[in-house]
Amino acid sequence: MTIAMQDNVNQRTPIQVVSVTPTCLWKEIGTITAVTSEPAAGAMTVALVDALANAVTFQFPAEATTALLRFQSTNNNDAQVVVIRCAPGTHGLDKYNVMRAESYAYGCLLTLTGGTMVGHHSNFFIASLAATNKALTATALDHAANRIAMASIPLLGMKRLAFYNTTHVTSSTMYIEARWY
Repeated sequence: MTIAMQDNVNQRTPIQVVSVTPTCLWKEIGTITAVTSEPAAGAMTVALVDALANAVTFQFPAEATTALLRFQSTNNNDAQVVVIRCAPGTHGLDKYNVMRAESYAYGCLLTLTGGTMVGHHSNFFIASLAATNKALTATALDHAANRIAMASIPLLGMKRLAFYNTTHVTSSTMYIEARWY
């Protein structure tokens, strides 16, 4: 974030300028190799979800306001369904300012289909992406046949995301990459 000055008639007023340039290169944040069952309603603490088999978790830096995600899969035309859960961090404070475990909320659901463009792992980029939004609003960017589909997600103060598949193609590995603004 940058603070700039805006000239008014009689005074200079600071305004917030938000960068639209990613603050990092694409970063591989993990792989998913199998289906993960949806956790029980009472099992959504950060520690319990982070411990799920075949789940990927990632903590974005404090300055991140938007996540940009892209995916690769072992086979072209793979169909995957990814749940994204979100949390503001690992801990919060109760009304007495005592540390307590934070819990994940349901962020969004992404339905992905592989394409034919080959990525750096000699895998296929996901070409089609559809989002079912809940707490977070995922927007599909440039998704069509033979393209690299990306999801843009305003983080809304949520700095920790967990990813797991509810539908996964057997013998396939899904790679998750992120950038942030």
